[in-house]
Amino acid sequence: KLICFQALPLDYVKKLKSEGGVSLNDVMFTCLGGAIRRYNIAQNCEVTDKKKKNIRCRALMPVAFPRPNVDKNDKSAILRNKWVFVGADFGVGYEDVVERLRYVNGNMNVMKNSPLAGVQLAVQESIPPKLPLNAGRKTVHDTFVRHSVIFSNVPGPEKIVKFGGQEVMETQMYFNNLLPQVGILSYRGNIFMNMNMDTEAIPGGEMMPVYFAREMLDLSEKLGVEAPLDLIERAK
Repeated sequence: KLICFQALPLDYVKKLKSEGGVSLNDVMFTCLGGAIRRYNIAQNCEVTDKKKKNIRCRALMPVAFPRPNVDKNDKSAILRNKWVFVGADFGVGYEDVVERLRYVNGNMNVMKNSPLAGVQLAVQESIPPKLPLNAGRKTVHDTFVRHSVIFSNVPGPEKIVKFGGQEVMETQMYFNNLLPQVGILSYRGNIFMNMNMDTEAIPGGEMMPVYFAREMLDLSEKLGVEAPLDLIERAK
């Protein structure tokens, strides 16, 4: 099921990231982690209460690489994305949203300054193509079952795009995956976000946009940033 979140003004989220001294991605990732925490509490999750800050809830995040010029002459390469998955912890065990934001930002900075993604790309391009099919499938399975969400956040066009002569007012990045997939896309001054999940396996998942809105409001209050009225209504 595709669950759409409240659209957010890009300028509002930029104010949060500036006041917090973090990235825009850190803000969105932190509030999603808080939404997952709220969901766990609503579902009476004993693990969240028992493990507290030691609980692990990780997302797979795609990291893109610049394409070398040699690929531009290879049609089989130019039409493919050049990226890898890396794991990132949501900090679900942190009750305070600002403390969680600092935790997420610290982890993201370590990741950005680490050779992990580059090493992962080298391994991904050299070893998997040589593996038997069953071994390759097991590798993918083992990677996915160690994570809870796939989190993707990409910038879109800043100006209005037309389709069939009509202005496109909203756009969603949707992808059906083995895990719940979060797609975040900015377009013409707004951030559009959705979460694709199996609501039979995740009962009550429809409340995630509400939990996310409440986390955004909590962060806004603590950072002294005025929240949009639409977000306030969604959090009720």
